[in-house]
Amino acid sequence: MKTCALLTAPILLGGFLVAPAVAEMKPVLARPVSIDGKYTDGIKPVTASGQWAVNQAKKLGVKLTGKAVEYVITVTEETIDLAGVEFPVWAFGKEGEKGTVPGPTIGAVEGDLIRVTLRNKSRNNHTIHMHGPLTIRYDMDGVPGVAQEPVKPDEQFTYEFVAYPAGTHIYHCHVNANEHMDMGLYGPIVVLPRNPGSD
Repeated sequence: MKTCALLTAPILLGGFLVAPAVAEMKPVLARPVSIDGKYTDGIKPVTASGQWAVNQAKKLGVKLTGKAVEYVITVTEETIDLAGVEFPVWAFGKEGEKGTVPGPTIGAVEGDLIRVTLRNKSRNNHTIHMHGPLTIRYDMDGVPGVAQEPVKPDEQFTYEFVAYPAGTHIYHCHVNANEHMDMGLYGPIVVLPRNPGSD
């Protein structure tokens, strides 16, 4: 059985509005590798807060995969071309690559330990605030002056949490959040179900 969805926005073509198109949607299946990160065997937190997240996941009944997925995300100041116009942005990017808007996908399978190292290569302070995952200790929540000190230029900070629940979530910088998100500091978190189709 095929699953279809309507594109909600009408399309302007030659001055006329065209009816929404029908697009085929394929189910998302759990994969043995992450979307952008590097897997390691064994859940071995490198922070006390990461160990707390593992313990909390066990209390919640989350089945751990026994794997950790690691990301290094760098904040840089870039320009992007939008319809032939150059715009200044602040961007999250994979280590050694130009930053993008939105930032790289943080992806994992439900029950993986996610480790994200934020490296600040810009002139401003930054953090990462995760929306959606339920196993993040307060000191890794990314709210400056409340949960953690902001990551200053040429410094880094490592976040650890367990991928749970499955779904699509977001992350963003929480230093002057409105300004920093407007400048481009946000990206997706995709937690794939461990056993797709079992619900």
